[in-house]
Amino acid sequence: TSDNNNKNEMEEIRDDHEEELEAEMEITSTFASELDVALDRNASEIFSKFHRQIWMLVRSLPEILHNLDRIVDILMLYMLSPLSMPERPASSQAESTASTKGVREEFIVNLATTDILHLLAVLARDLRHEIHPYLHTKILPRIVNDLLNPPLPPPDSNRQPVPLDVAIVEAGFRTLAYIFRYDPNLDVESMRTYYGMTLGNRR
Repeated sequence: TSDNNNKNEMEEIRDDHEEELEAEMEITSTFASELDVALDRNASEIFSKFHRQIWMLVRSLPEILHNLDRIVDILMLYMLSPLSMPERPASSQAESTASTKGVREEFIVNLATTDILHLLAVLARDLRHEIHPYLHTKILPRIVNDLLNPPLPPPDSNRQPVPLDVAIVEAGFRTLAYIFRYDPNLDVESMRTYYGMTLGNRR
Protein backbone atom coordinates (compact mmCIF):
# COMPACT_ATOMS: atom_id res chain seq x y z
CA THR A 1 0.00 0.00 0.00
CA SER A 2 2.84 2.34 0.87
CA ASP A 3 4.48 1.62 -2.50
CA ASN A 4 1.23 2.35 -4.31
CA ASN A 5 0.84 5.65 -2.48
CA ASN A 6 4.39 6.68 -3.39
CA LYS A 7 3.79 5.71 -6.99
CA ASN A 8 0.58 7.75 -7.12
CA GLU A 9 2.35 10.75 -5.60
CA MET A 10 5.15 10.52 -8.18
CA GLU A 11 2.64 10.34 -11.02
CA GLU A 12 0.81 13.39 -9.67
CA ILE A 13 4.07 15.34 -9.44
CA ARG A 14 5.00 14.32 -12.98
CA ASP A 15 1.56 15.30 -14.30
CA ASP A 16 1.77 18.67 -12.56
CA HIS A 17 5.22 19.25 -14.04
CA GLU A 18 4.02 18.38 -17.54
CA GLU A 19 1.07 20.73 -17.17
CA GLU A 20 3.42 23.52 -16.08
CA LEU A 21 5.65 22.90 -19.09
CA GLU A 22 2.67 22.94 -21.45
CA ALA A 23 1.41 26.18 -19.93
CA GLU A 24 4.87 27.73 -20.23
CA MET A 25 5.10 26.71 -23.88
CA GLU A 26 1.77 28.45 -24.51
CA ILE A 27 2.97 31.80 -23.17
CA THR A 28 6.69 31.86 -23.96
CA SER A 29 8.06 33.00 -27.28
CA THR A 30 11.08 31.75 -29.17
CA PHE A 31 11.00 35.07 -30.98
CA ALA A 32 11.67 37.01 -27.77
CA SER A 33 14.75 34.96 -26.88
CA GLU A 34 16.08 35.07 -30.46
CA LEU A 35 15.59 38.84 -30.48
CA ASP A 36 17.79 39.20 -27.41
CA VAL A 37 20.43 36.91 -28.92
CA ALA A 38 20.42 39.01 -32.10
CA LEU A 39 20.94 42.18 -30.06
CA ASP A 40 24.05 40.66 -28.48
CA ARG A 41 25.30 39.78 -31.96
CA ASN A 42 24.36 42.97 -33.81
CA ALA A 43 25.57 46.25 -32.30
CA SER A 44 24.58 48.43 -35.26
CA GLU A 45 22.58 51.59 -34.62
CA ILE A 46 19.73 50.58 -36.91
CA PHE A 47 19.26 47.21 -35.20
CA SER A 48 19.34 48.87 -31.78
CA LYS A 49 16.53 51.19 -32.91
CA PHE A 50 14.61 48.20 -34.22
CA HIS A 51 15.06 46.36 -30.92
CA ARG A 52 13.83 49.35 -28.91
CA GLN A 53 10.67 49.58 -31.00
CA ILE A 54 9.77 45.91 -30.96
CA TRP A 55 11.04 44.60 -27.61
CA MET A 56 8.01 45.52 -25.49
CA LEU A 57 5.62 43.98 -28.02
CA VAL A 58 7.06 40.44 -28.03
CA ARG A 59 7.83 39.33 -24.48
CA SER A 60 5.25 36.54 -24.59
CA LEU A 61 3.24 34.70 -27.21
CA PRO A 62 -0.07 36.35 -26.18
CA GLU A 63 1.61 39.76 -26.52
CA ILE A 64 2.87 38.84 -29.98
CA LEU A 65 -0.60 37.79 -31.09
CA HIS A 66 -2.11 40.98 -29.68
CA ASN A 67 0.50 43.23 -31.34
CA LEU A 68 1.01 41.23 -34.52
CA ASP A 69 -0.01 43.99 -36.96
CA ARG A 70 2.53 46.37 -35.47
CA ILE A 71 5.23 43.70 -35.21
CA VAL A 72 5.00 42.75 -38.87
CA ASP A 73 5.05 46.43 -39.87
CA ILE A 74 8.23 47.05 -37.85
CA LEU A 75 9.94 43.98 -39.33
CA MET A 76 9.08 45.11 -42.86
CA LEU A 77 10.23 48.69 -42.26
CA TYR A 78 13.61 47.74 -40.80
CA MET A 79 14.37 44.89 -43.20
CA LEU A 80 15.50 47.32 -45.90
CA SER A 81 16.50 50.95 -46.18
CA PRO A 82 15.70 53.50 -48.89
CA LEU A 83 18.50 53.87 -51.42
CA SER A 84 18.84 57.54 -50.51
CA MET A 85 19.04 56.85 -46.74
CA PRO A 86 20.94 53.57 -46.20
CA GLU A 87 21.14 53.92 -42.41
CA ARG A 88 17.41 54.46 -41.86
CA PRO A 89 14.43 52.10 -41.98
CA ALA A 90 12.04 52.31 -44.88
CA SER A 91 9.15 54.74 -44.61
CA SER A 92 5.63 53.49 -45.18
CA GLN A 93 4.66 56.98 -46.26
CA ALA A 94 7.42 56.97 -48.90
CA GLU A 95 6.22 53.60 -50.15
CA SER A 96 2.67 54.94 -50.47
CA THR A 97 3.85 58.01 -52.34
CA ALA A 98 5.94 55.91 -54.71
CA SER A 99 3.06 53.54 -55.44
CA THR A 100 0.65 56.38 -56.25
CA LYS A 101 3.11 57.71 -58.82
CA GLY A 102 3.48 54.29 -60.40
CA VAL A 103 7.21 54.20 -59.60
CA ARG A 104 8.80 51.52 -57.46
CA GLU A 105 11.03 52.89 -54.75
CA GLU A 106 14.53 51.44 -54.60
CA PHE A 107 15.67 49.79 -51.38
CA ILE A 108 19.01 48.41 -50.22
CA VAL A 109 20.05 46.03 -47.49
CA ASN A 110 21.26 47.45 -44.20
CA LEU A 111 23.11 46.15 -41.15
CA ALA A 112 19.89 44.75 -39.69
CA THR A 113 18.67 42.87 -42.78
CA THR A 114 20.14 39.44 -42.08
CA ASP A 115 19.01 39.34 -38.45
CA ILE A 116 15.52 40.56 -39.32
CA LEU A 117 15.15 37.87 -41.97
CA HIS A 118 16.12 35.31 -39.35
CA LEU A 119 13.65 36.77 -36.84
CA LEU A 120 10.88 36.66 -39.44
CA ALA A 121 11.53 32.95 -39.91
CA VAL A 122 11.39 32.46 -36.13
CA LEU A 123 8.12 34.39 -35.99
CA ALA A 124 6.64 32.13 -38.67
CA ARG A 125 7.66 29.08 -36.60
CA ASP A 126 6.09 30.57 -33.45
CA LEU A 127 2.82 31.59 -35.09
CA ARG A 128 2.33 29.08 -37.93
CA HIS A 129 -1.10 29.80 -39.52
CA GLU A 130 -1.35 33.17 -37.75
CA ILE A 131 1.29 34.56 -40.13
CA HIS A 132 -0.77 33.78 -43.23
CA PRO A 133 -2.85 37.01 -43.43
CA TYR A 134 0.38 39.00 -43.87
CA LEU A 135 1.98 36.75 -46.44
CA HIS A 136 0.72 38.26 -49.70
CA THR A 137 0.11 41.79 -48.48
CA LYS A 138 3.41 42.53 -46.72
CA ILE A 139 5.94 39.73 -46.38
CA LEU A 140 6.26 38.35 -49.91
CA PRO A 141 6.18 41.76 -51.61
CA ARG A 142 8.96 42.95 -49.31
CA ILE A 143 11.22 39.90 -49.70
CA VAL A 144 10.52 38.87 -53.30
CA ASN A 145 9.98 42.28 -54.89
CA ASP A 146 12.02 44.74 -52.86
CA LEU A 147 14.88 42.54 -51.64
CA LEU A 148 15.40 39.90 -54.33
CA ASN A 149 14.06 41.75 -57.38
CA PRO A 150 14.60 45.48 -56.94
CA PRO A 151 13.86 47.76 -59.89
CA LEU A 152 16.70 48.49 -62.28
CA PRO A 153 18.05 52.06 -62.26
CA PRO A 154 16.51 54.34 -64.88
CA PRO A 155 18.41 54.18 -68.20
CA ASP A 156 19.34 57.86 -68.02
CA SER A 157 20.72 57.63 -64.48
CA ASN A 158 24.11 56.15 -65.49
CA ARG A 159 23.93 53.97 -62.38
CA GLN A 160 24.68 50.29 -62.13
CA PRO A 161 22.35 47.96 -60.17
CA VAL A 162 23.37 47.65 -56.53
CA PRO A 163 25.00 44.21 -56.14
CA LEU A 164 23.35 41.88 -53.62
CA ASP A 165 25.55 39.65 -51.49
CA VAL A 166 25.03 35.92 -51.95
CA ALA A 167 24.57 35.52 -48.19
CA ILE A 168 21.63 37.93 -48.29
CA VAL A 169 20.03 36.02 -51.17
CA GLU A 170 20.44 32.77 -49.24
CA ALA A 171 18.97 34.34 -46.10
CA GLY A 172 15.98 35.60 -48.08
CA PHE A 173 15.23 32.21 -49.60
CA ARG A 174 15.80 30.47 -46.28
CA THR A 175 13.24 32.75 -44.63
CA LEU A 176 10.73 32.03 -47.39
CA ALA A 177 11.32 28.31 -46.93
CA TYR A 178 10.56 28.54 -43.20
CA ILE A 179 7.41 30.58 -43.81
CA PHE A 180 6.14 28.08 -46.40
CA ARG A 181 7.00 25.16 -44.13
CA TYR A 182 5.11 26.43 -41.10
CA ASP A 183 2.10 28.01 -42.83
CA PRO A 184 -0.53 25.24 -43.15
CA ASN A 185 -2.87 27.62 -45.00
CA LEU A 186 -0.47 28.17 -47.87
CA ASP A 187 -2.18 27.78 -51.24
CA VAL A 188 0.11 26.74 -54.07
CA GLU A 189 -2.08 28.45 -56.65
CA SER A 190 -1.71 31.79 -54.87
CA MET A 191 2.07 31.49 -55.20
CA ARG A 192 2.14 31.45 -59.00
CA THR A 193 2.64 35.21 -59.07
CA TYR A 194 6.05 34.76 -57.49
CA TYR A 195 7.32 31.74 -59.43
CA GLY A 196 9.16 33.71 -62.09
CA MET A 197 10.68 36.14 -59.62
CA THR A 198 12.01 33.39 -57.36
CA LEU A 199 12.83 30.38 -59.56
CA GLY A 200 14.21 32.64 -62.26
CA ASN A 201 15.87 35.11 -59.94
CA ARG A 202 18.68 36.84 -61.79
CA ARG A 203 20.84 37.01 -58.67
